[in-house]
Amino acid sequence: MKSGSTLVFFLDKILKDLPEFFKGAPFFSVEELFVPDKVKEESYFRKKLITEEEDVDAQGFGNKGGYYPDSKFAAVILSKSVDKTPEEILQALNIPMSLFDVLIIS
Repeated sequence: MKSGSTLVFFLDKILKDLPEFFKGAPFFSVEELFVPDKVKEESYFRKKLITEEEDVDAQGFGNKGGYYPDSKFAAVILSKSVDKTPEEILQALNIPMSLFDVLIIS
Protein backbone atom coordinates (compact mmCIF):
# COMPACT_ATOMS: atom_id res chain seq x y z
CA MET A 1 0.00 0.00 0.00
CA LYS A 2 2.84 2.36 0.75
CA SER A 3 4.78 2.13 -2.48
CA GLY A 4 2.37 0.18 -4.69
CA SER A 5 -1.08 0.87 -5.93
CA THR A 6 -2.74 -2.54 -6.26
CA LEU A 7 -3.23 -5.48 -3.90
CA VAL A 8 -4.26 -8.49 -6.00
CA PHE A 9 -5.98 -11.57 -4.61
CA PHE A 10 -5.23 -14.08 -7.39
CA LEU A 11 -7.63 -16.97 -6.90
CA ASP A 12 -7.06 -18.85 -10.14
CA LYS A 13 -10.17 -21.10 -10.27
CA ILE A 14 -10.56 -21.56 -6.51
CA LEU A 15 -13.68 -19.92 -5.12
CA LYS A 16 -13.73 -19.88 -1.31
CA ASP A 17 -15.75 -17.87 1.17
CA LEU A 18 -13.19 -15.09 1.81
CA PRO A 19 -14.67 -13.73 5.06
CA GLU A 20 -14.63 -17.27 6.47
CA PHE A 21 -11.10 -17.92 5.14
CA PHE A 22 -9.76 -14.75 6.78
CA LYS A 23 -11.86 -15.17 9.94
CA GLY A 24 -9.97 -13.71 12.86
CA ALA A 25 -7.51 -11.75 10.69
CA PRO A 26 -7.49 -8.21 12.08
CA PHE A 27 -6.87 -6.61 8.68
CA PHE A 28 -9.53 -8.30 6.59
CA SER A 29 -13.00 -6.92 6.41
CA VAL A 30 -14.88 -7.30 3.13
CA GLU A 31 -16.81 -4.11 3.79
CA GLU A 32 -13.58 -2.14 4.20
CA LEU A 33 -10.67 -3.72 2.32
CA PHE A 34 -12.25 -3.46 -1.13
CA VAL A 35 -13.33 0.17 -0.64
CA PRO A 36 -10.27 2.32 -1.44
CA ASP A 37 -11.54 5.41 0.38
CA LYS A 38 -12.07 3.37 3.56
CA VAL A 39 -8.61 1.76 3.41
CA LYS A 40 -7.00 5.19 3.03
CA GLU A 41 -8.66 6.51 6.19
CA GLU A 42 -5.97 7.02 8.79
CA SER A 43 -8.08 5.42 11.51
CA TYR A 44 -8.37 2.25 9.39
CA PHE A 45 -4.85 1.70 8.08
CA ARG A 46 -3.10 2.65 11.33
CA LYS A 47 -5.31 0.34 13.42
CA LYS A 48 -5.80 -2.61 11.08
CA LEU A 49 -3.16 -2.74 8.37
CA ILE A 50 0.19 -1.66 9.77
CA THR A 51 2.23 -2.24 12.89
CA GLU A 52 4.01 0.47 14.86
CA GLU A 53 7.31 -0.62 13.27
CA GLU A 54 5.84 -0.26 9.77
CA ASP A 55 4.54 3.26 10.45
CA VAL A 56 7.43 5.07 8.75
CA ASP A 57 7.61 7.22 5.63
CA ALA A 58 7.88 5.72 2.14
CA GLN A 59 10.96 7.77 1.24
CA GLY A 60 13.20 5.67 3.48
CA PHE A 61 14.05 8.39 5.99
CA GLY A 62 12.53 6.40 8.86
CA ASN A 63 10.21 9.17 10.03
CA LYS A 64 7.86 7.55 12.55
CA GLY A 65 4.18 8.22 11.94
CA GLY A 66 4.96 9.03 8.31
CA TYR A 67 3.20 6.08 6.70
CA TYR A 68 0.45 6.92 4.22
CA PRO A 69 -1.03 4.62 1.55
CA ASP A 70 -0.35 5.31 -2.10
CA SER A 71 -3.13 7.55 -3.42
CA LYS A 72 -3.92 5.02 -6.18
CA PHE A 73 -4.20 2.00 -3.86
CA ALA A 74 -6.95 -0.52 -4.64
CA ALA A 75 -7.62 -4.14 -3.72
CA VAL A 76 -8.76 -6.40 -6.55
CA ILE A 77 -9.75 -10.02 -7.09
CA LEU A 78 -8.42 -11.84 -10.13
CA SER A 79 -10.03 -15.12 -11.14
CA LYS A 80 -9.67 -17.46 -14.13
CA SER A 81 -13.18 -18.87 -13.95
CA VAL A 82 -14.61 -19.48 -17.42
CA ASP A 83 -17.98 -20.97 -16.53
CA LYS A 84 -19.23 -18.41 -14.00
CA THR A 85 -20.44 -14.84 -14.23
CA PRO A 86 -18.80 -12.14 -12.07
CA GLU A 87 -21.93 -12.18 -9.91
CA GLU A 88 -21.61 -15.95 -9.36
CA ILE A 89 -17.93 -15.60 -8.50
CA LEU A 90 -18.57 -12.89 -5.91
CA GLN A 91 -21.48 -14.86 -4.50
CA ALA A 92 -19.21 -17.91 -4.06
CA LEU A 93 -16.62 -15.67 -2.40
CA ASN A 94 -19.33 -14.22 -0.14
CA ILE A 95 -18.56 -10.65 -1.19
CA PRO A 96 -21.23 -8.07 -2.09
CA MET A 97 -21.25 -7.19 -5.79
CA SER A 98 -21.85 -3.55 -4.87
CA LEU A 99 -18.23 -3.23 -3.68
CA PHE A 100 -16.79 -3.86 -7.14
CA ASP A 101 -16.42 -2.50 -10.61
CA VAL A 102 -16.07 -5.58 -12.79
CA LEU A 103 -13.85 -5.98 -15.84
CA ILE A 104 -14.14 -9.20 -17.80
CA ILE A 105 -11.25 -10.11 -20.09
CA SER A 106 -11.71 -13.16 -22.24
